[in-house]
Amino acid sequence: MNEKLNKLLDDHTAKRRRAKDVEDAEEKGHADFKIVAVETIEKVIGPALKALCTILTNHGHQADVSLLTGTDSYPSAHLSFRVVDRDDPDGAASASRLSFSTSGSQDRFVVTTEIWGREGREAESQSGKPESKLIPEVNTAWVTTQGLSFVSCVLERS
Repeated sequence: MNEKLNKLLDDHTAKRRRAKDVEDAEEKGHADFKIVAVETIEKVIGPALKALCTILTNHGHQADVSLLTGTDSYPSAHLSFRVVDRDDPDGAASASRLSFSTSGSQDRFVVTTEIWGREGREAESQSGKPESKLIPEVNTAWVTTQGLSFVSCVLERS
């Protein structure tokens, strides 16, 4: 009986140790992912969206950039854009939104949009499969292309 009990306890200890090792590896992987994703947001996505935001506001529209890089969320970056009609500044649509969000697989940024026209939210604001790019491949040109496509859609529907 002593031998069986010792084997049972040893197996249980080994199982707990393996579970802890897996948990530690997952946490380290998540921590590494967040470091790379936040760096990409701060050095590539954020500056590209801020440059776009500056141009939009210089043309009299409302635009804002928010970067979510805190520890409580998956890293993401967002551009909100509201077309302002100089002849009717209160009559414009709600702000539309372009988002660069990290994927659940923790290897890429996925681009989504929420586009508001004068008639309300566009039901088909995201046609087909959302754009995405592996985190190491994200560059300013790609972010700018996504931003310009988004602005074009918003302007077209306003």
